[in-house]
Amino acid sequence: MRNLSIALLAAGMSLVTAPAFAFMDNINLEHFYIEGKAGIPLTPHPEITLKGPGVFGPPINSEYRPDEGLAVGGAIGAYFMPNWRGEIEFSWTNGEDGDLDFGVGASLPHSGEVDVYTTMLNVYREFDLNEWFRPFFGGGAGFSIIDIDDIGAVGGAFTTDDKEAVFVAAAHIGADFPINEMFVLSARYTAGYQSGAEFDTTAVGVTSVKDEQLFQFISFGLRIHFN
Repeated sequence: MRNLSIALLAAGMSLVTAPAFAFMDNINLEHFYIEGKAGIPLTPHPEITLKGPGVFGPPINSEYRPDEGLAVGGAIGAYFMPNWRGEIEFSWTNGEDGDLDFGVGASLPHSGEVDVYTTMLNVYREFDLNEWFRPFFGGGAGFSIIDIDDIGAVGGAFTTDDKEAVFVAAAHIGADFPINEMFVLSARYTAGYQSGAEFDTTAVGVTSVKDEQLFQFISFGLRIHFN
């Protein structure tokens, strides 16, 4: 009787746990990947406005508009459910040259540049349509460090040399193109939001302001999977 009870208990446990273990078999927790990316902004870099009381004339209200530059980045991620993956993404963009308008009707020579370092947590849902084409959508959130490096008119009385952190959120849509089990090409369109910030300058009472911004971005990547 005791042996029969043990057998029935074991059978019951196997019925309860079998679906759970079958589900776990489909979750590839060891399916990690790394990805390298490069992209191009589809919206201009944010204008940085210098604001101040003005000492010898009208209030300062100048604008700096950096030229567009190539963005590069990478990601580390893993599949945590069938067709679902999460990642930590890092990217860097740079803007320099461009225009510096002090409100005198013409752009002035200037120096300096803007670097933006972004870290985001992203989650994607993939659709396994066929062996060579896997569309996906997803979203993420994180922060950007905006580093303004000595922006100002050449020979001017003040410059902006400061960095601030801002909030970033984005939605992604794109497609993967598997080459083999290890290598995957990827194309992604991103639409997102970046909050504003205020930066100090070397002149008392003068600040540089970056307004909140909606942005668009397209990127291409190569992903390497480790099974």
